[in-house]
Amino acid sequence: MYLQAKYPVRYEESMNTVLAQELLRFNRLVTVIRSSLQEMQKAMRGLVLMSAELEHVFLSMMVGKVGRTGVCVLGPEKDPGVYALGPV
Repeated sequence: MYLQAKYPVRYEESMNTVLAQELLRFNRLVTVIRSSLQEMQKAMRGLVLMSAELEHVFLSMMVGKVGRTGVCVLGPEKDPGVYALGPV
């Protein structure tokens, strides 16, 4: 991996560990968003049924909130407001 070559995880460089962890989380989130958007496009065209989870993702996007799927990927520490307010 390019990241590990450029920023090796060593005891003296603890921020490299944090950077690697955050980039892994971010890449997972991007993967989930991409697949959700592809499924949503198919549902809007009528090629697949819109599931309850997909509808929740759509409604969350419309109001600019992080849905349950995003919280599962990010973890509760990244968006504590979701738990304080309850599910959308």
